[in-house]
Amino acid sequence: MLGMNDFKKGSGGPQDKEIIWDPTARTLMIFNAFFIVWLLILINDTKKYIAMVSAATYYFSCTETSPEGSASVMTGFSFAYFKNLGSLCFGSLVVTLISILRATVDALAEGGKDDSNGAAKCIACIA
Repeated sequence: MLGMNDFKKGSGGPQDKEIIWDPTARTLMIFNAFFIVWLLILINDTKKYIAMVSAATYYFSCTETSPEGSASVMTGFSFAYFKNLGSLCFGSLVVTLISILRATVDALAEGGKDDSNGAAKCIACIA
């Protein structure tokens, strides 16, 4: 991403460079950050889903004749990656959007506490 920008010599020494940001590169960096957060939340949610399916297969495979059930982790993998991947992706997208919105509002609220701006103080009051 940095290779898409222009560089000029900095004032700190021979290796000091100053980045002149290209708007396209900045937009791509924001999208990359968003997709990385989304992917990390998706991986975490998929891991939890596989554990829940494994626990459910263990619970429902117990009978009166064999009180010890068997947990099928591969059933969880197949459900997560073949049958329910779209639902997991959409759910993690919603969680990502809410997390980013929440972090933004929290940052605005923190900045609004010390600011003399009325709108910022209103956001800080609501948040």
